[in-house]
Amino acid sequence: MVRYGVNLVYYEYMKKQDDTSPPASSEETVADKKETRKLPVQSIPSDNSPANPPKAKFSVKRIAEIYADGGKPPDMSKIIRKDPLRKKKVFLIIIFILIVLFATSLAGLHFFNESQNQFSGDRVELAVQGSEQVASGEEIELRVVIKNGEHITLTGGELTVLYPANFRLSESEPEPLVDRTNVWGVDDLFSGDETAIVLHGSVIGEVGDDKLFAFTYSYVPESLGTDFEESVNFTMTITSSIINLDVEAPIRVGVGKETTFIITYRNESKEPLERVRIVATYPEGFSVIGSTPEADEGANTWEIAKLDSDQEGTITVRGTLSGLGEETKELKVQIGIIEGDATFRLQVESTSLILLLKPELSLTLSVDGSEAGGISSLGDLLSYTVAYVNNGDVEVRDVTITLTISSDVLDWDKFIDPQNGNRDGATITWTKDQVQALESVKAGDGSEFTFSVPVHEDPFEVQEMKKNLSVTANARATSTKVTDLEGQSFETDSNTTVTKIATDLTFHSQARYYSDESLQVGYGPLPPVVGEKTTYRVYWNLSNTTNEISDVVVSTTLPETIIWTGTTSVSAGDQLLYDKKKHTVTWNVNRIPVGAGTLFAELEAYFDVAVNPVSADVGDILVLNETSTAKGTDSYTEEELSITNELLTTDLESDPQAKGKGIVTEATE
Repeated sequence: MVRYGVNLVYYEYMKKQDDTSPPASSEETVADKKETRKLPVQSIPSDNSPANPPKAKFSVKRIAEIYADGGKPPDMSKIIRKDPLRKKKVFLIIIFILIVLFATSLAGLHFFNESQNQFSGDRVELAVQGSEQVASGEEIELRVVIKNGEHITLTGGELTVLYPANFRLSESEPEPLVDRTNVWGVDDLFSGDETAIVLHGSVIGEVGDDKLFAFTYSYVPESLGTDFEESVNFTMTITSSIINLDVEAPIRVGVGKETTFIITYRNESKEPLERVRIVATYPEGFSVIGSTPEADEGANTWEIAKLDSDQEGTITVRGTLSGLGEETKELKVQIGIIEGDATFRLQVESTSLILLLKPELSLTLSVDGSEAGGISSLGDLLSYTVAYVNNGDVEVRDVTITLTISSDVLDWDKFIDPQNGNRDGATITWTKDQVQALESVKAGDGSEFTFSVPVHEDPFEVQEMKKNLSVTANARATSTKVTDLEGQSFETDSNTTVTKIATDLTFHSQARYYSDESLQVGYGPLPPVVGEKTTYRVYWNLSNTTNEISDVVVSTTLPETIIWTGTTSVSAGDQLLYDKKKHTVTWNVNRIPVGAGTLFAELEAYFDVAVNPVSADVGDILVLNETSTAKGTDSYTEEELSITNELLTTDLESDPQAKGKGIVTEATE
């Protein structure tokens, strides 16, 4: 509308100029035209066109007056356009800004809500309420409070409590899980909710003890599916006990000696106590002789119907204590109250440790350098060493050492003792009179001495036939003067040595032409002659002394030129076996009994072999068999036995009648 008005004024003005101005030169016209082209003049539609209905008529003069500038026409070379949509655009811009601000507010509100619902883990509270100072044995209460300060629900909750030593849970609200006494299920906690679990029980300990309870609450935040936990510790200190208990017991006790325990108890509370029970758990190996007053149940339980305030009582127990050396024993005494359901509620517990003094003096016996013993043979000399050392921290005085040997095969006539101990048969005794160091054996001190005695060479000369012979020895040290045990006898035993006497296996092999009875057992020329056959007999003899010998095998190998005749004989065991390929001869004997060859005949086997010399053998002594070996096992000592004999030749060294007739000679016509 404005644009059309401006063009119309311009049109009227230009028309007036054309009517009053003289004609311009062509140059000016061109310039004007050029200037005119610079103006964007739009064609004015016809007033009568259908698209432009008739409008109000404007006075050119009036318009010229309005726009006149000092009586001059306005400068139409410049056109100032006004945007007809400006207000609309401004409106739209304002609307856009409002939308942006609204969207930003919504996003901020959403972020705020999300941040409020986000799980941080810092707003779950676990707290424990209870007394931090308690008396030993008194009833205590602990209240565990769980609070959900998060903005989401906590699910799958469990409370786990690690109790201190000697804590006893009596009841709780709610009850713990069925199969576990220290775990409780916790219901789901909505945002802002809290719950509590109350524990009742008692804790036992000495005054000044700190008792630590550890609480852990585990849970799963809703929709997260991850386990979290919150933990807190609670410490309570035992400051007193409602009952005072004192147990007097010796620190050290001699093994097997009578000792006394004194139990003193007192009610420290201001109220009388009813149905008080005292229970003593004796050390292992303690035998009760008696008690004052006598026990009400067994030999270790006493019940007091009523114990008034500040009332005191005493129990005395006598008995003996046995055990190993250097062993520590424990005496435990408990005092408590019996409740209506016969439940024993422990109040105070006292423990005493007792050291046995038996091993204070260590005594060691060895034979031939072995503390266990060993294996010896008939005729061997057994050398014994007695060693003692005080491993304790108290002095032992006037020690007596007595050694006993149990055996029937020792030759006591050849007993040697440099200390000159007192021997009574197979028992030898040494005191400070023979060994001066036994007068006082201080802590850490010790010494040793030796003696020897041989084994008989022939046990059957001193006893009837016995098998599995041995020599057993052990020693004992005693004293009646031990620091802290004055008036009590003290004794300690050494280890026991066992020396087994090995059996004596004897094996003889010999080649004969004549027997011991001068009977001819061989055949053919003697000495052997080239081209002629001479037969010899080989004997194997086995004997045994004190222990049975099992799994005996005797064997030898024949040279390839020696002829196996097949003539054999055995007095025991399997028949002789000859291996033609290996040229070996074997005799298997299941066992050789004790005394074979001494108490009854020895075991014997023989076989015949023959030689047929050739010219190359002239002047030589022929080998009948290689070395012979007898092997077996001593059934008592489990030793492997083995004896090897030299090879046998035609020289027949064991045959007095044929000895020296083993050199091969030429045949004579």
